[in-house]
Amino acid sequence: MQGQQEEKSFMELEPVVIQVKQPSIGLFKYMPKLPHFGPRGTKILIAASAIVISLTLVGFVAISALIGNDGFRASHGLNVNPQDKPLPQTSGTTTSDKAAPGGGVATGVGGFTGTNSPVITLTADPAKVIVGGTATLKWSATNKPTSCTASDDWTGSKESSGTEKSIVMSKVQTYLFTITCKNATGTGFSTVSVGASAPTGTGNVATRPSVTIAANPTTMYKGDQSTLTWSATNSPTSCVASGDWSGTKPPTGPQSTGALTSSKEYTYVLTCTNSAGTGTDVATVLVRDPPPDTPIVTISSNPVSPVAPGQIVTLSWTTTNSPTSCVASGDWSGSKAGSGTQVVGPLNSIRTYDFTITCSNSTGGTFDSVAIAVIPPPPTVSLTGSPASIYTGGSSTLSWTTTNSPTSCVASGDWTGAKSASGSQSTGTLTTLKTYYYTLTCTNAGGTGFAKNIPVTVTNPPVPVVTLNANPTTISSGGSSTISWSATNSPTSCVASGDWTGAKSASGSQSTGTLTTVRIYNYTLQCSNAGGVDTASTSVDVSSGVQTTKPVVNITMNPTSIGTGSTSAISWTATNSPTSCTATGSWSGAKGSSGSQSTGAMNSAGSFTYSLTCVNAAGSTAASAVLTVIAVPVVSVSLSPASITTGSAATISWSATNSPTSCTAGGSWSGSKAASGSQSTGAMNSAGSFTYSLSCTNSGGTASSSASLTVSPPVAVYCSGRTPCYGPNDLAGHASPGNCWAWNSDWVINITTFRPSHPGGIKSGSTSTIENASAVCNHDLAGVLAGSAAIPGYKDSNGATTHGHASATKTNSGSSQLLSYRVGYYDATKP
Repeated sequence: MQGQQEEKSFMELEPVVIQVKQPSIGLFKYMPKLPHFGPRGTKILIAASAIVISLTLVGFVAISALIGNDGFRASHGLNVNPQDKPLPQTSGTTTSDKAAPGGGVATGVGGFTGTNSPVITLTADPAKVIVGGTATLKWSATNKPTSCTASDDWTGSKESSGTEKSIVMSKVQTYLFTITCKNATGTGFSTVSVGASAPTGTGNVATRPSVTIAANPTTMYKGDQSTLTWSATNSPTSCVASGDWSGTKPPTGPQSTGALTSSKEYTYVLTCTNSAGTGTDVATVLVRDPPPDTPIVTISSNPVSPVAPGQIVTLSWTTTNSPTSCVASGDWSGSKAGSGTQVVGPLNSIRTYDFTITCSNSTGGTFDSVAIAVIPPPPTVSLTGSPASIYTGGSSTLSWTTTNSPTSCVASGDWTGAKSASGSQSTGTLTTLKTYYYTLTCTNAGGTGFAKNIPVTVTNPPVPVVTLNANPTTISSGGSSTISWSATNSPTSCVASGDWTGAKSASGSQSTGTLTTVRIYNYTLQCSNAGGVDTASTSVDVSSGVQTTKPVVNITMNPTSIGTGSTSAISWTATNSPTSCTATGSWSGAKGSSGSQSTGAMNSAGSFTYSLTCVNAAGSTAASAVLTVIAVPVVSVSLSPASITTGSAATISWSATNSPTSCTAGGSWSGSKAASGSQSTGAMNSAGSFTYSLSCTNSGGTASSSASLTVSPPVAVYCSGRTPCYGPNDLAGHASPGNCWAWNSDWVINITTFRPSHPGGIKSGSTSTIENASAVCNHDLAGVLAGSAAIPGYKDSNGATTHGHASATKTNSGSSQLLSYRVGYYDATKP
């Protein structure tokens, strides 16, 4: 009521302005009845109107100033939040550059001649930069070199160990950084390569695809191969390769370049498109001629860096020119064969692992390394404020949790400083009327997670509501009355005035003391808090006579019938100045001679009687009112099972107590239902979450309940359920002679084990066996078996380059020549 009264007082400011304008309004209103004014009278009238208009403008400016005042706006229920609109609340993650393709550390490849020659370790961080960027070069050399010299894309004499920033890489190409160290008995060198790219695009930068592609390694000797890895954001509808590769590509993936046989720089371009535009990135691979006679060792990993914690990695290496020894160093060790594979891991530590292999013969030696950066997923951040809305002078508790072991968490917005990975913290006392915003950003090597603009809104509390009663309200001279009061909404002060004074608590009772003067005593109580002020008054009438008529008591219920959980209002009056009124039955205690009171929520069904007896000197009178409470329905809905796959069905079961007159289904079903029953959902052909609700009604009211059904897509089955089942990623690990698998239709065949028994033989002058990386290993055999495709460099004993095989072999029937060499089944759709 107080808020409504103050709203009215604000509206009544307009008549003040109208009163200022009244002479003008009156003149114009009654102008047709006025006599004709002469020129002088007209000027007077215009001047008077101008004065009135000026006064009106002054009043308007005054009202505008009041509306702009925070105190005025708060007292009249207007918004005083200085923020025009709430900030968007968001959460999410961003991936670090090191977690992107090419974001790890590049390791050097090199060699040595002589004895006890310097062995050089050289790295570049990162392995790929954007054009205009730099990398950090770090090197060290063993065996006490007497000199070290830089070449390729850096120059000058160098110490035997050090760290240095590279030149600015201003072109899209592969940059080489070589260091050569010498001592009295030998020479060693190491070269590290860094790819520079310039991502471009068209359309909306925020929503078009962002493409990143990298090659590993970016420099190699002729005949070796590199692995391309790439990723594209914002759900591209197509990705197309150009440059030294071609065709349509998925949005993410690895792919081998195959053997690169020309000494040149290869360029691999990937362009991805969606409705917002296109994104493009480039990777380069520099291929050089190998040094003669010296063993050339190359090593690669599957998968390539970076990887997630716990990953198992397969290392593969080959060596040319008959090495006499190969030795592993770094994060593996021991003597190794000239070629082979080895599984390492799981790699659990968040760091860069280095796997180096050095192969040598009497001419000299080379080494190659593969660096595997183990990078966790970015942290996820959850931040809440509880409660999210408080009154001025209160506080809220901020609670947060994170995943993926962040290395740092920083608060911003309306709190600051470093934070732990999880915790809780009070906002402290908040006194300004506004919405406070809290942001938490957490970072690890994999990226950044954030929860932004978590709001805590500070408002004024509701205005106090003051109740003040005197009992009795009429007494004879020499008697006394009791003043009782209460105030809701936590007033900060209550002050008495009239015939009592002083500060009062938020609730209490107090005797008036003996009242001897025949008059009306007035008692007023004003309570306030930050939300506003409310006032209540009561009076005690002191007379000299003696009451001769008993009280007349009236008591009513509104409404007289309710459902469980609802309330009703008791109202009563008693005439003839009762000295006391006492409640009995379903309520109790002393009451004033008139008033109203809620029953509170009635949680039990039944009939409840509220009686009131009032007394004065002439006697007592009682009256009663009856409230009927009806039990509302209790509704239960369940689903069995609660989770299914598409194409399946679940059963809905429900029941409602307390005799509902009607039940209506809503959400994912509809129509009238019985008070209890069960029903099938029918086959669910779409994945998602489906809610089944039921509302039931009787004369007491309405109650509802609901249950949710989760429908998931079916689990993919590969190779028609046959095992072992292999896909493109599996075959990619068997892509070279000595470890050569291929497929024909739905069979996977081990060509390495089949080759010794192949009946065709090899004609003199052949430069290849049937184990061929470009045509057989990790390839479809259908054309070769049909005689429509040749294996490069291969001739059988008759000199033929192609050979059509028996139908059983081409169709994978039970008598196929390849049956004994089948290692499993093939499904191109398997990840």
